[in-house]
Amino acid sequence: MTSQLEQIKKLSIGKRIELINVILDSIKTETNDDDNWEFDDETKSELDEQLKRHAGGKSKNHTWEEVKNRIIREKQNMNLSSKKRRVMTSRKSISTMKIKEKA
Repeated sequence: MTSQLEQIKKLSIGKRIELINVILDSIKTETNDDDNWEFDDETKSELDEQLKRHAGGKSKNHTWEEVKNRIIREKQNMNLSSKKRRVMTSRKSISTMKIKEKA
């Protein structure tokens, strides 16, 4: 199985997606149980609501470029926050040392 997984990992993303679809189709064919492939009522309702919001122009769509840039910005902000915490902690340690030196 491991060698098969390694071979699969070497496939392009498109080929892996194609393989997933083939596997899912084979499972569906073998089970002959279409009920397992239906969304529950709550999920159907949520999808219908999302579709209505989209059709009514009430949902905002984002391009992949916009999403990617937002993720990059958020990651950079997280890194900056982490650096600020380290600097503040260092300054606090230095201030504590200065107070102890004066005493």
